[in-house]
Amino acid sequence: MNRESINRREAILSAANNLRWEVGENFHDKLMESIYAKASNISGKAVTAPGKKARFSWERNLDRLLTSRYLGFPVMFLILGIVFWLTVEGANVPSGLLASLLIDTLHPVLK
Repeated sequence: MNRESINRREAILSAANNLRWEVGENFHDKLMESIYAKASNISGKAVTAPGKKARFSWERNLDRLLTSRYLGFPVMFLILGIVFWLTVEGANVPSGLLASLLIDTLHPVLK
């Protein structure tokens, strides 16, 4: 390694050492504590302990309704029908533009 590279490396290590003492000795502990607190918060919302009543959640009720045995397939077919209808109706506009361009404009020119 050349001298410039060694000086740059030493400067980086010195800056890292200074920053380490500015941040404090318990930075890693605080970081891990915040990560575990966030994980605990998430798991508290998602997991139901035995013997405790589940919290009300509109998402859970909507999921239960849409994936139920009797409403799941009708809702799915309704959504698929809407998507199919939008596909067919939405294709009419570009098809009409292409037809007017090709038949009304380009066809007389080619005759």
